[in-house]
Amino acid sequence: FSSLMNLERLRMSNNNILELDKDIFASQLELKDLSFSGNELTALNKDIFAPLSKLVKLDFSRNKITALDKGIFAPLMHIEALDFSSNKIELLDKSIFSGLVSLKGLNFSDNPIQALDKDMFANLPNLYVLEMETHISEGLDKNIFAGLKDLYSLSLTVRNSKTLHKDIFVPLTSLFHLNLETHDVTNLDKDIFVPLTILHEFKFEPHQSIGLDKNIFVPLKKLQKFYFTSYQQDTLDKTIFAPLTELREFSLSLLYVDRLDKDIFMGLTELFSLSLTGYNLISLDTNIFAPLTGLYALNLALDEMQTFDKNIFAPLTGLYSLKLQNREMSTLPKDIFAKLERLSSLSIHYHTTLTLDKDIFANLGQLEKLTLYSNDISQLDKNIFAGLTNLKKLDLSNNEITSLDKSIFAGLTNLEELDLSDNKITSLDKNIFTDLSKLQELNLCENKIQTLEKDIFAGLKKPQVLSLVFDAKVMRLYSKMFTPMPELETIRLGENELDEQFFEDLRKMLPSSEVTKRAY
Repeated sequence: FSSLMNLERLRMSNNNILELDKDIFASQLELKDLSFSGNELTALNKDIFAPLSKLVKLDFSRNKITALDKGIFAPLMHIEALDFSSNKIELLDKSIFSGLVSLKGLNFSDNPIQALDKDMFANLPNLYVLEMETHISEGLDKNIFAGLKDLYSLSLTVRNSKTLHKDIFVPLTSLFHLNLETHDVTNLDKDIFVPLTILHEFKFEPHQSIGLDKNIFVPLKKLQKFYFTSYQQDTLDKTIFAPLTELREFSLSLLYVDRLDKDIFMGLTELFSLSLTGYNLISLDTNIFAPLTGLYALNLALDEMQTFDKNIFAPLTGLYSLKLQNREMSTLPKDIFAKLERLSSLSIHYHTTLTLDKDIFANLGQLEKLTLYSNDISQLDKNIFAGLTNLKKLDLSNNEITSLDKSIFAGLTNLEELDLSDNKITSLDKNIFTDLSKLQELNLCENKIQTLEKDIFAGLKKPQVLSLVFDAKVMRLYSKMFTPMPELETIRLGENELDEQFFEDLRKMLPSSEVTKRAY
């Protein structure tokens, strides 16, 4: 790089670089942004950054660096962002960050750091974002964050330690975002979060069975986003979340809890979005969502539940988006969505041999997106989609459907995307798509279709993408079946048994379209 004396930005990521000469940056006196991330570096000379006094951003993440000299960053008097995440660094000298008064972002996450001096961050007055992983068996000193009164975001992964000192967050009165991942901690003091009175976003991931006092979240009254994952206890106190009265977005993942009290969400009246994953939950009380009258989006992934009460969603009259994932549930009550008249998006997937009543969607006149993929559905009543006149996207992919009634899509005049891929459909009536005048994308791939009627696409006025890659390899297609389609951009035909004359004719008729044998 000796000739690039005015270079301000240099990125050499992902090049399998093994070593750097100590004078490699000797001529880059104007460099401000330097990245060698994603290489194979194991060491750096202590003077390698000596010429880079104007450097603002330095990224050596995703290498194999094992150690750093205590003076390696000393010349970087204007550095604002340091990223050495995903290396193999075990020790950091207590003075390694001394003098970096402009530093705002520091990332040493995903390193097996064995020790941190209590004054490690003491002279970083402008530090705004800190990401760190520790493997310290005796735990972090309670004063490790002293001096970081303006820290905005902290991501802390704690391994090999069974405790976190109850006063560890005391200096962090300005903390807005906290990502706390613990692997061996078995207990947290009930007052550990007391200093975090303005915390707005909290991701808490305990990978060990950890005891939590029912009042531990009381100080977090300003919390608006809470991601509580990998919880390994088998019970939760019914009032533990009640103090979080300003919570807007909540993701709760439970490994061993098999039942939740009906009042578990009591007090969360401002909740906008709820994602609940329960690997062992076997039932939900009919009234569990009663306090959440303003809920906009609900995502339920409950692998062990056998059924829902038909009224479980009744309080959620303003719900806009609903996702249901379950591997054991084979039926849904026909009235389960009866009160969800404002629902715009509904996704039901990963159910086993799912059977749906013909009237299950009867009250969902505002529905715009319906996803029913991967449910082992074999049959659908011809009237199941009747009334869904606002539907724009319908996904029936990856099921066991063998046939469809010719009128099943009747009335879906606003449908823009239809996915029937990965089923076992052998034939389609020529009038099945007649009402789909606004359809833009149609996917029929990976079915058992052997032929298509020449007029089957006659009702499609605005198709842009047609995907017709079949398991059975279509024996008969007519090039004229794709006209007139002035907006067609792509036809995917895969390895169907079609001669080159067919493709040539098709390209002549549709000169502005991409006619491809690719499957995707």
